[in-house]
Amino acid sequence: MSEPVMTSSATTNGAVNGEHAQPLLIDGEHRPGRGEILELINPATARVFARCHSASIEDTDDAVVSARNAFTSGVWSQMPIHQRSRILNRFGDLLERDMDKLYRLETVNNGRPITETKAQITRLPEWYRYNAALLLAGRDSVVPMSGQYHSYTSRFPLGVVATLSSFNHPL
Repeated sequence: MSEPVMTSSATTNGAVNGEHAQPLLIDGEHRPGRGEILELINPATARVFARCHSASIEDTDDAVVSARNAFTSGVWSQMPIHQRSRILNRFGDLLERDMDKLYRLETVNNGRPITETKAQITRLPEWYRYNAALLLAGRDSVVPMSGQYHSYTSRFPLGVVATLSSFNHPL
């Protein structure tokens, strides 16, 4: 397997040219991070295959403010369920379209066997489609309680969340 080359951060032979790094995407704009430049190293070859900007505390704050503004604007939180479902399904389609590039890049990034990475990553579109279907299913429920109480589950967008993915399953 040949190493993927990040065109904005590496030359055609895979050597990093030292000038470019993948930017952050905050509020719909690509911009350099105010943190350090990270070198992504292929554990199988010990070669740098890409460089990317890391986010500073200020970048992280900017991203949270942007996400909060998007949430309170209603762009996503007030969007009809069928449109949200359609977007999640479309994202699954895009993942599926680029699957070959994604599993190869992920293998170079984490050093796991390509067959293992491929098996795991090819499930991603399925997860997005599953959650898109849950939106349409309206899975609210009433939970049985003793006495004169009712307990129910109602699903709706709560707000901004952040997650840290594991090093070996970042996608």
